[in-house]
Amino acid sequence: MKKAFFFLVLIILASACKNDKNAYTIKGKMDGLVNTRVYLKKEINERFSVADSAITDKKGNFLFKGTVEYPEFAMLVFNDTLMVRLFLEPGTIKIDASASQIKNARIDGSPVTMELKAYQDTLTLLFGKTEDSLYAIYRNARENNDKKILNEVISSLDELDRKVNAFKRDYVRRHATSAIAPYIVWRELSYEMEPEEMESFIAMFDPRSNLSVYVTNLRNRIETLHKVAIGQPAPDFSLKTPDGRLVSLSSQLGHYLLIDFWASWCGPCRRENPNVVKAYQAFHKKGFDILGVSLDRDSARWVKAIEDDKLEWTQVSDLKYWDCEPARLYGVRSIPANFLLNPEGIIIAKNLTGEALYQKLKELLK
Repeated sequence: MKKAFFFLVLIILASACKNDKNAYTIKGKMDGLVNTRVYLKKEINERFSVADSAITDKKGNFLFKGTVEYPEFAMLVFNDTLMVRLFLEPGTIKIDASASQIKNARIDGSPVTMELKAYQDTLTLLFGKTEDSLYAIYRNARENNDKKILNEVISSLDELDRKVNAFKRDYVRRHATSAIAPYIVWRELSYEMEPEEMESFIAMFDPRSNLSVYVTNLRNRIETLHKVAIGQPAPDFSLKTPDGRLVSLSSQLGHYLLIDFWASWCGPCRRENPNVVKAYQAFHKKGFDILGVSLDRDSARWVKAIEDDKLEWTQVSDLKYWDCEPARLYGVRSIPANFLLNPEGIIIAKNLTGEALYQKLKELLK
């Protein structure tokens, strides 16, 4: 009996040591906010969700305690608009901030947070001015309805995006064992990666990163993308049209079908819509159709965009934004995105934009 009790004590002590090893404490002070609810948000099921909360005292002090097995990105949210971004990691993290100058928040005790800041500062230094300049030109051209300049600046923005992502890939390769490497690949690069490339990056990471939520997310995404790869049958789903009619993907098969993921709030989607309309008008009578899947939240804006962009084909949505069930089913993390199916419902192409969709249909429907 004494031996059993002794081993039970050892187990409890071992568990306590493990928790201490993974424990973090956030000691914060937010000048200007008293008796205010503070939310700790982090990634849960691939979405930022509230994991904990606290209330500032009469001096603006607040406290969080928890455990983390591997450094994890989080946000402290005050009054729904003020945010402090940091990485949770074992130890004591101190935050000193002011509600009037939230961008100057001081964070001590989190080396991973400092590494993330240095990485983001480098991105701003290398690409920030160019990006700001291009967006200023874009806004001016849009106000003046200058289509020539708009097309030119969109091409420049696409080229800048390629350069930025190339830098990010190179950074991860050079810092593969860093705790921020899995975060960068998941949050900033995986939306455009094929499974093989994600697997190659996972192989570079610190073996302890297997404890990271981001590596778990990447592995789940790899599994999802394999299920919707070219040559695979398109997973079925059902959603409602604006007038409440339930439509299934399977009911739309029998001809070449484009599953088109978009949203009224998505600028690139709206710019792409004329190309989709052009393809629809040219090939619909020859055996081509579209099922639009919107990631909207506002029904009225969704319906208005359908009318404004002259989208004549069937449109469905669950109005759940990025929690759209078909988007999760198909691994869609950026829009516009599309999947072209043959009459039997097999995926034969993905993400055909610009003239690529028109040329593909021209090849198929001679």
